[in-house]
Amino acid sequence: MFKYKKYIFWLFIVLVISALLRYSYLTSESLWVDEAFGLWLSRLSLSRMIEVINNIDAHPPLFYLLFRLWSRFGEDVFFIRVPFPLINLFAILFIYKFTSRLISPIAGLAAALFMGISFYCVSISQMARMYVLVMFLISISIYCWIEYLKSGSKSALVIYSACELASFYTLYISLIPYFFLGLESLFYFYFKARNKLKEFILSQALVIVLFSFWVPFMFHQSKRGMGSVFPYPTVKLLIFHLYYLLYGEIISWSGMVGMEWEMWIELIMILVATGVIIYGYVKEKDDIARILMRVLAFGYLIVLIISSTSSKHLYASRYIFYLWPFIAFSLGVGFKNLFFKGFGKGLAILFLVLWSVFNISALFHLYFNPLVQLPDWERAAEIVTVEEAPGDLILIQRIYVVFPFLYYYRGVNEVYGIKNSNELPPQVLKAKRIWLVLDMPWIEDPDLTLIRWIKKNYLPEKNFLLESIHEGEGIQITLYLKK
Repeated sequence: MFKYKKYIFWLFIVLVISALLRYSYLTSESLWVDEAFGLWLSRLSLSRMIEVINNIDAHPPLFYLLFRLWSRFGEDVFFIRVPFPLINLFAILFIYKFTSRLISPIAGLAAALFMGISFYCVSISQMARMYVLVMFLISISIYCWIEYLKSGSKSALVIYSACELASFYTLYISLIPYFFLGLESLFYFYFKARNKLKEFILSQALVIVLFSFWVPFMFHQSKRGMGSVFPYPTVKLLIFHLYYLLYGEIISWSGMVGMEWEMWIELIMILVATGVIIYGYVKEKDDIARILMRVLAFGYLIVLIISSTSSKHLYASRYIFYLWPFIAFSLGVGFKNLFFKGFGKGLAILFLVLWSVFNISALFHLYFNPLVQLPDWERAAEIVTVEEAPGDLILIQRIYVVFPFLYYYRGVNEVYGIKNSNELPPQVLKAKRIWLVLDMPWIEDPDLTLIRWIKKNYLPEKNFLLESIHEGEGIQITLYLKK
């Protein structure tokens, strides 16, 4: 009993640390594009929301429906973000539970801590997006999947299937881990628990039938390119895949600010973490644990095949979060197998300390270095609001970024989100002053037709640059006067 209470105490400490990391500086970054788009969607009627999701967005509807309900109570940045760290904390709790159930409490605590202080998991849980919801659903699924394998509980199978279906209706990328977990389950049941094979197949058939109602919409979305499923079709270098898999898209702050020598520390951490996972798999004897670790490997291979080599970032890194319950579990298994190996105890503790220092220092840098933060749309809107005059025309290049700008804008003039010069509103012919707000304009207007047209007809008067090396060069704001 004393030992059990000791583990509960340390779990409580891990959850407190994880909560502090997630809720500290929750509003340090302004609302970003996807968050503002989701908020705009939540204001639409239900039928209009589904229509927009089907014709404009690349995601299924469940998250937006839940977000619509939550945003009814308030639209303050802190308020709309506040449930997402909590959801992530519940995911950490379930990761502890299923790792402890399957391996040991030590492995469970290690897995919870690895995820709790992960820079990537902390930063992604501070976004009002569907990422942590899928991570939470997958964590519950794994817990129930283990319960079903161990005890044959039908209620566990029902909850597993319900979370699986909810994940499919939240983000398409969740099809990947469930596919491999289902495939591994079929082999396991066939060879070791054939009495459970039929009801598992029936549960999966029911999930497929219930998701099939949305499949036509999914294929309709795919015609525009489903970033949430297949970001880019090229292969990225193995080392950078491991890097993004473990840490995410903006942790490379050392390279960003010129401290390239620290990149070597990052690479060493990646290789060590990978070695811990491989060692854990080799030494682990439990077949169910090895299945979960193989799902991580298969999921990683899919990321390797379909991710990007584009210099604009690995956008797919935003969609590898679905592997984190498997990553945390695998790190916990590796830590446990090292910890009880005599000579490996010191190595396990050293790895945990280095992991903690590295991830927390990266978080510190993110919070206190504006250069590596997301573009500051609050500041952009404030500049235009203060400097504008009645009758000005405000053009935002990139349609989607009009949403975070409008969230903060308190001025009196019309704001238009456009792609290129072909979409200029008729009012531009009468406007004497034009504000042009640029955020990576080459994405939607590679020939820069809008900038060329404005420079042909207007002269630059004032220029503001809000630097951010996280995305492009930041936000460029220019006031133009008619020639």
